[in-house]
Amino acid sequence: MSTSLHQMIRIQKRNRTLEDFDKNKIVRVLCAAGLNEKDGERVAENVAQHIQKLHDSVVASTTIRDLVQAQLNEINANVANLFRWYEKTKEAPADIENL
Repeated sequence: MSTSLHQMIRIQKRNRTLEDFDKNKIVRVLCAAGLNEKDGERVAENVAQHIQKLHDSVVASTTIRDLVQAQLNEINANVANLFRWYEKTKEAPADIENL
């Protein structure tokens, strides 16, 4: 998948804003969760290929998350669990009064 194609695909975030698809962002998050870079790049490339097949110019961030999670479940259960936890913490509303 070429860089120009990545730029043609936009990701709609939860807050409805759009950003360019960047598979390097997937690699960074997965490496931070404990996956080695080679496996992170493989997951990111598989996700990129899958969304290319959708033939949509805009893809929901939740679709990307689900694709990444499915790949992680097959590669590394520990990292899959950390990624799932990370995604849940992003979804939870901040409750500063209860800190």
